[in-house]
This record gives sequence, structure tokens and C-alpha cells, in this order.
Amino acid sequence: MINIRTIISGLLLVLMAGCHWSESLLPEPNAEIDPRLIGDWQAVSEIRGSLSISSIDVRHYSVIIKGPPGRDQAHFSFRGYHTDIGDVRLISLELIEARYGTEIKKLPDGGRQQRWIPVGYAFTEDGLLTPRMISHYVTPRTKSNEEMLALSGKQLYESFAGALASPYNRERFFDTGTQIPSFRKQKK
Repeated sequence: MINIRTIISGLLLVLMAGCHWSESLLPEPNAEIDPRLIGDWQAVSEIRGSLSISSIDVRHYSVIIKGPPGRDQAHFSFRGYHTDIGDVRLISLELIEARYGTEIKKLPDGGRQQRWIPVGYAFTEDGLLTPRMISHYVTPRTKSNEEMLALSGKQLYESFAGALASPYNRERFFDTGTQIPSFRKQKK
């Protein structure tokens, strides 16, 4: 039986973006990787977990997020690349696999829905990495979740770019109310 605390901790780490779509914001990266992200990171909050980011090439990342250690450890694998909007750094992460302990979870609808997660990030003065969720205030308004999922990556990108053009929405672009753990880079 899977420990519910493990699932919750893992989901808090992996579903931090809050917004999931069937397409990336852009079909290809629009920037090279940020070398500051490469490495192994450990959560520095009560939500235990780790983050490992490596480069596949100069434009693509491999990201592994692990929940707290134990026999039911959550493990999420992603591929990602930059889909920056102006000076706002975003990484579109594609969920490849979700695993709890030895149980591999099937992706919804064969992986065609809700597999792309756009995530922002920032570094604190003391070097902590803080993932940033896109706020629901700047996501396109639709009548239903199905309509939201049906939006193309291009529609989302254009909507977010429009939101960032407004100083008011720019301040609200990232969600500041959700508790997302920060991560400290592990020494080699």
C-alpha cells in the first residue's frame, strides 16, 4: 500500500506548476539551458525531496524529482526546455514517467493530456533555487477544464506574453501564495 504522505509530498514537488497542458508553450526551445540549474538539489523545507537536473544537450534538460526516501518513494521523470517570454525564464517540462515505489503510474489518456508543465524559477541571494508556479490570474479564462486543456501551446504562449505586457499582471504572473519548497545545491 502506498503511503499517502509520500504521495502528497511527491505531488507537491512535481505538480508545483499548477497548470498542466497537452502541449508545450512552444514546439522548440527558444533559449539554451541555464547552467546554474545543472546539479543535484535538496529541498530545504519540511517537505522532503530532491531534484536532479542534467543537460541532455545545450537546449534540453532531464529533470528527476524524488519525494521523501522510503519504500513508497515518489519518482517523477521529465524532459524540458526553455520557453522564455521576454526576460521571464520558463521551462516547459514534459512528464515522462510517474512512479511510486515500484509501481509505475500510467499517464492519463496515454500521456496526451496534462503532460506539459510550464515552470518558472528564481535564485535567492544565498543560492537557493525556487521553482515558481504560473498564477491562475494570468491563465486564459475558459468555461471548462476541457476547454482549458484544448488550448494550444501557441494560444497559451500568446496569452502569457499579453499578460506580461501589463505591469499589473506582470506582478501577479507567478503565484506567491503556494508553498513550494526551495532547493539547495548539493556539493559534489
